[in-house]
Amino acid sequence: MSVLTPESEVPEVVKPFTIGPTWKRGSDRRFVLPEYTLGWHALAWTATYLQHYVGKPWQYTPEQARLTLWWYALDPATNRFLWRDGVIQRLKGWGLRQGPADRDVGGVRVRRAVPVRRDR
Repeated sequence: MSVLTPESEVPEVVKPFTIGPTWKRGSDRRFVLPEYTLGWHALAWTATYLQHYVGKPWQYTPEQARLTLWWYALDPATNRFLWRDGVIQRLKGWGLRQGPADRDVGGVRVRRAVPVRRDR
């Protein structure tokens, strides 16, 4: 029986269908992140000011962090957000950590919820 490793080639029939840049990988097989984004500020703000529940700091999954970075991505020519709207669909329970009381709600849902500022 063969073992599937990150370096091995995934058969075409099991490759996931994705739209958008969030799951794009570079030649080194690492995820591509936007060059210009306010997402790092959103991630820092939520890590500083939000909690899962009393005493436990807010923590994103790696996929949720990538989604946040791409959601706040900027066009360097116009200094505007690349995306006006977006949808993410996941199965029930996505974002759960150890148990039901430890649920991560899946990132910042509205841009105005996090105080990000871009210089004009």
